[in-house]
Amino acid sequence: MAEKTNSLYLLVLLAMSDHRLDKKETHKIIKISKELKREFHVHDAVEEINNKFRDDFDTACDFYMSNIDDEKIKRATVKYMHELAIVDAHLAQREVRFLEKVKAKWGKKYF
Repeated sequence: MAEKTNSLYLLVLLAMSDHRLDKKETHKIIKISKELKREFHVHDAVEEINNKFRDDFDTACDFYMSNIDDEKIKRATVKYMHELAIVDAHLAQREVRFLEKVKAKWGKKYF
């Protein structure tokens, strides 16, 4: 299911939102990909995002969010986002902004 893969890309974007991809964040995304039964390479995803969207972070977020319609996947994605946001024990302002963007697009019922 492509929506689960888009969910993983959103997690990569969240991890990248503070301008650094922490090892703990990378490991958490890999763990989540295994839970979702998806083969997913975090560093390949970072490269793809950078090549496809350059520095247009908002467009990348909108693209991946728009490709997730399933209610269960949205709920799971938000749950994983919360877990990922705190895994490095630091919540950056850009991470908060990212979560607010998702909330505005999908609605507060997922939060």
